[in-house]
Amino acid sequence: MKQDINIAVLGGDARQIFAAERLVQCGYTVTSWGLCGQAEGVSVCETPQDALRETNAWLLPIPLSRDGLQLNGTAMTMSTLMSLLHSGITVFCGMPGERFKEACLACGSTIVDYSQDEIFLLQNAMPTAEGAVAIAMNEMRRTLFGSEALIVGYGRIGKLLADLLVRMGVHVTVAARKARDLATAELHGCRSLLLETDAEGQYRLPIPKQDFHVIWNTVPSPMIGREVLQHLHRSTVLIDLASAPGGIDYDAANNLGVKTVIALSLPGKVAPITAGEIIGNCVIRYFEEGGDGT
Repeated sequence: MKQDINIAVLGGDARQIFAAERLVQCGYTVTSWGLCGQAEGVSVCETPQDALRETNAWLLPIPLSRDGLQLNGTAMTMSTLMSLLHSGITVFCGMPGERFKEACLACGSTIVDYSQDEIFLLQNAMPTAEGAVAIAMNEMRRTLFGSEALIVGYGRIGKLLADLLVRMGVHVTVAARKARDLATAELHGCRSLLLETDAEGQYRLPIPKQDFHVIWNTVPSPMIGREVLQHLHRSTVLIDLASAPGGIDYDAANNLGVKTVIALSLPGKVAPITAGEIIGNCVIRYFEEGGDGT
């Protein structure tokens, strides 16, 4: 029952505020500490210990920690956070890392990495795609309409981004390694480009045979190296949407004067309300589908 589930929301960016409000709207009791603003209907505590007291579920941010040392968005160390773990609680977090997973397992806590939830990934792709478009519009000195664009990778984000751009009148080329993905992209109004493999069997973007005004990379492995970068037009804008280590040789891009934007955590930056509600819904769905919060 919802009234039996008390949730503590700690740290993070603006997404945590709206995730907490979503939980309150759905009837859960929520306490907080370390949020970057006030969440309506949520009790604010002076210490994390106060926020966690008498709770049976924690909602922690994505990523859980940016440096492995502190809880994201707070001054609390990960060691302190792990010392507060105990049996009988469900800990929701994004990209927790092995050390934190092991700590939860050791003390009998249930850990739920919502960053691996398929529904979360699908829904989170839209604010990422919209944010990617917004960055391009801000960085380019021409309209997206009528421009030549390249998307490297055709996963969740790549597909949504391609569809958005085609509807905006952009001439989209999709680079991917699977013939099936390229065929799908063509059916959705895009041109296709097959990724090549290097001497070590790693996939790479081949040297383009045309100029692109903007290139988005969605693949978190080396895709765009010096050989490609030195053939790009000087006004081309590169936007890397992939998580670390990214997919662009940033040193080469800097040396060659190629404009590169590293665009991480876009949902929290461009659409924190929507992104926070998506996170809150992950928690709600977990309990509604039989998760035990007692």
